Amino acid sequence: MRVLAKLLSWTALLLLGRRSRALLATLRRAYSCYTRDSGSLATLNLTFALLIAEDRRFYRHGGVDVTATLRAAWYFVFKGRLVGGSTLEQQLVRTLSGEKARSIRRKFREILLCTLVSRVVPKSDVPGLYLSVAYFGWRMNGLRDACRRLGLAADHLSIRQAAGIVARLKYPEPEHRSEVRLRQIRSRTEYILRSFAETDIGQRQLQIEAPESETLFDF
Repeated sequence: MRVLAKLLSWTALLLLGRRSRALLATLRRAYSCYTRDSGSLATLNLTFALLIAEDRRFYRHGGVDVTATLRAAWYFVFKGRLVGGSTLEQQLVRTLSGEKARSIRRKFREILLCTLVSRVVPKSDVPGLYLSVAYFGWRMNGLRDACRRLGLAADHLSIRQAAGIVARLKYPEPEHRSEVRLRQIRSRTEYILRSFAETDIGQRQLQIEAPESETLFDF
């Protein structure tokens, strides 16, 4: 997988020269800001929740998850459905570039460009960098803004609070409260918690944490 990622990164430089250079410059600026601001605010709970919800094979690919990409392509071709197949690197590229059009051409560019992330950002810093720039809702650009608006301490999140924040990547918080969106966030949060509980680390962590009386939905 890493060899494939390297081949794709060279392809990106050759085929998408201008876009590749622009992305690399943007990545350097974003990563410089990230490291200058004391690095990641992402706790272990938040990182686990993010990987479980968005990219379970994160440490087994070089930016492109071939299995997830092929699954998404199959669903699109044979079922006419769009399903998630993006890695954290792809989501980072999409966020920094602002390109979100649903087209095959855009997706192909994204797959090539995301392999350039490793040229600037160490793999271990990708989750934290992504969380620092991700969109969580109205006036919630990045983890700092999200925690500030929700009244949470970014460096001391329970697993439920972490799951609730990550849930807002799929269902961003609107400017005005919506019961429909609230149910979507709750459902996504519970899904992340159930998935977390299926892992050995998750089981141990949930046993350590006392039952939470507070929720993200009281703010």
